[in-house]
Amino acid sequence: MTGYTLQLKLKELQLTDSLLSLVSVYGVWVLGISIFLSCMAVPLPTSLLLLVTGGFIAGGEVTLTQALLVGSIGAISGDQAAYLVGRYGGKLLLDRFARAPHRRKLVDKASNLLHKRGFLTVFFTRWLVAPLGPYVNLAGGASGLSHRQFSLGSISGELVWVFGYIGIGYAFSSSISLVSDILSNATGLLAAACVVVGLLFWLRAALHQRPDAKS
Repeated sequence: MTGYTLQLKLKELQLTDSLLSLVSVYGVWVLGISIFLSCMAVPLPTSLLLLVTGGFIAGGEVTLTQALLVGSIGAISGDQAAYLVGRYGGKLLLDRFARAPHRRKLVDKASNLLHKRGFLTVFFTRWLVAPLGPYVNLAGGASGLSHRQFSLGSISGELVWVFGYIGIGYAFSSSISLVSDILSNATGLLAAACVVVGLLFWLRAALHQRPDAKS
């Protein structure tokens, strides 16, 4: 682990501790609000927060029904809000949002995926490659992806994410840190694999087009 990566991890843990302190005071509504904001591209460690919430449930500090309900509402409503921002803010707003180089790469990647596989892109970026999720929300609205298609992918994917992460946190409440590291590494590997597969398809298409260009 590099010094920069370690620093980011420490900041994430500090932020998570702060959010968990708020949960202990104000209840699981802090979880719902945090998830809502993360769907709007506010950088919050919500996956880790869901895992720890599962641990709280195992310890009897939070009820399962309330956590699942509030978490799901926060995720689905956050997706809808970001989609509408993209839809009515349009390409100009998306371009302003993506001025930073790292954001531009994520927005471009999200737009390309949406163009090829709308529903599947929304579904899998809720939980399998979650870092792309907020950018898919904005790009989905800006690109004109149908609201029905977006909503189906969003609702089904967010339920998998919320129920899955809370369930894992509940089952492995004594090893939250280890489970978080494993899931983070797995998500990073999957995201890299998606990029590699996309490049292979692009190269294949480019090679098929070369003979046509010469003829």
